[in-house]
Amino acid sequence: MENLFRGLRRKTFQILPGKRCIGGRRLYVIGFKMAEGELAIIVTQEYPEIALADYKERWQIETLFSCLKTRGFCLESTHLTHSARLEKLFAFLAIAFSWAHLIGEWLHEAKPLIFKTHGRQAKSLFRYGLDYLRGCLFHHQELLRQQAFHQAIEQLLKRLRRIPQDALAAPTPA
Repeated sequence: MENLFRGLRRKTFQILPGKRCIGGRRLYVIGFKMAEGELAIIVTQEYPEIALADYKERWQIETLFSCLKTRGFCLESTHLTHSARLEKLFAFLAIAFSWAHLIGEWLHEAKPLIFKTHGRQAKSLFRYGLDYLRGCLFHHQELLRQQAFHQAIEQLLKRLRRIPQDALAAPTPA
């Protein structure tokens, strides 16, 4: 299959014309070259454009859960099972993830992340921001810790001011 998509550039996709016989079934085949250069092959019975859009959405969700579970917050190590507590934890994690990603974007604007020889960034924007926020909390010099934390709060508030006020309002009950 990889030979069919050999010339595909990063961040592009190709839908092979017509259905192909795979495992005795007639399926559409889509090749998608990710930003990192990896090839994803998607097969579907119908509507290849919709399957591609669904895959892109799913990949974003997978990346989020990866950050929540093993690349930052270690969600599974909490061993929480009570739904009300989990609800509060997810709300907190959503805010923390957004803040870390926002800080990563801000840092990347000031000092861009390095790309390694394989074409990927040395770390994700989320990890870049999370490492900075951890430094804000645990730096051994009090003055530097306070300054870094103040900058992180300032960036969060600056980005929140860009959100229309009606988007921040709580939904009204029906």
